[in-house]
Formats: sequence, structure tokens, C-alpha cells
Amino acid sequence: MRVGRHPDPESSEGSSDPDTFIVHSMTHGDRHTEMSGLAARSIQHALIPAAGQGTRIHSITGNNEKELITIDGEPVITHAIREALESGCSEIGVIVRRDKEGLVSYLRTNWANAVQLLWQSSPGGLGEALLAARSFVEASSFAVILPDDLVWGAQPAIKQLIDCAR
Repeated sequence: MRVGRHPDPESSEGSSDPDTFIVHSMTHGDRHTEMSGLAARSIQHALIPAAGQGTRIHSITGNNEKELITIDGEPVITHAIREALESGCSEIGVIVRRDKEGLVSYLRTNWANAVQLLWQSSPGGLGEALLAARSFVEASSFAVILPDDLVWGAQPAIKQLIDCAR
């Protein structure tokens, strides 16, 4: 299993780039584990894409924004933001569209000090959402938390992934 950027194709040992890290499957005892860059620092940035139209679950949400669906007493966007915070991410960007007025209002009212709104002009898929946030994350490693994919556990899923990468 490889995590992070691709290894240097010129080297069988992986990249000499300090931001590259490789984690080999633990079942291969003859392989080594190289961890550079991320091992020395934690992931501070989290991106939460919330600019989509929610067409796959439109029958449930109707004209309401899917990020505001309540599960366990709170909107799903709140669960995503808490996961980022509990995972140690101090810079949280929520990618939204201006026409998602209910979501934007909710975030400004409840999470103004915890998140930065990042604007996407029109829905274009996850890749386009991440491109809209590139100046926010700059060259940093970052986590992506999808607010409509909830994973419950003793520790947040993103924290578990960050810990594995260290």
C-alpha cells in the first residue's frame, strides 16, 4: 500500500523528496517503511467539500442542502467539522457555492471562528472542488472529509489515517 505522493521512478527505494512518504503493507516483512516529511509534522489542513447539488439523495433532501440533514441531533456538516477538529486539524476549509444560502448561513452563525469558507462557482465534482481550495492548502498535506460519509468509532477516521501515516 502506498500513501502520499508517488515514489521517484528513478529510484527503487522511493523518492528523495522530503514531502514524500511510502508505507508498505505490514504483511511484507522484507519491505521497509520510509516516512519522511509527514512523520515530522501533522496534517493541519482539512477540506470539507460541500458545493455539490446532492442529486443522488435528492429524494430524501428535496430542496434542502444535504449538509444540513440532521443525524444524531446535528447537521452532517457539524459531524465533519468536529471530526477535523478532533483529528488535530487547525485549518478547516469548507468548499461551498454562494447559492447554498442555508448552509452558508449555518456555517457563519455556528462555525465562523472554526472554518474558512472557500468558494466554488459551480458544482463540478470532487476534483474541481479540491482545485478551488488549492490556495488554502498551498503545498501542505491535507485531509479531505466528505460530510455525507459518516464513520463512527472510538477515534475519528481521519485521525486514524493521520496516525497511520506518521
